[in-house]
Amino acid sequence: MRQLIKALMVCFLAFPLAPAVAQNKPAAAPNKPAADTMQILREKLKADKKLVVAANMELTEAEAKGFWPIYDEYQKDLAKINKRTADLLQRYAKEYNAGAVKNDEARQMTEELMDIEADEVKRKRAVVAKLNKVLSGKKMARYMQIEQKIRAVVKYELADSVPLMP
Repeated sequence: MRQLIKALMVCFLAFPLAPAVAQNKPAAAPNKPAADTMQILREKLKADKKLVVAANMELTEAEAKGFWPIYDEYQKDLAKINKRTADLLQRYAKEYNAGAVKNDEARQMTEELMDIEADEVKRKRAVVAKLNKVLSGKKMARYMQIEQKIRAVVKYELADSVPLMP
């Protein structure tokens, strides 16, 4: 199960980052643009993540009715966080690859990263407040653990792939 979660989530967050680290673009299928293919894959990964969460939450029917709309809303929030992170990493990759990361730019990127992390914590607090209304404390904590583990794996993989500031 852990390997499945790791593989799914690394792919899930890595796809928006592909332009930042890719050397060559893969060819699109003859009748299918690359963007369409990537969107289909993202949707599949989202569905797989949802299956992993469902399998580990053991929700009653009543809990599920309250949980899944909150989950879906939170995933949209996380997608915005992921997009901001991808944009920042693409910016860094562009500067890094050009050999032109200036001190002021490094400071600005660090501030942006801290803003992204603060926004993520704010959104976590908001989702916990909502989940506390529909789940027991243990089930709320279980979901947050699942989400945290997934994000930790993704963040580790990203950190491992991003070179240190020159």
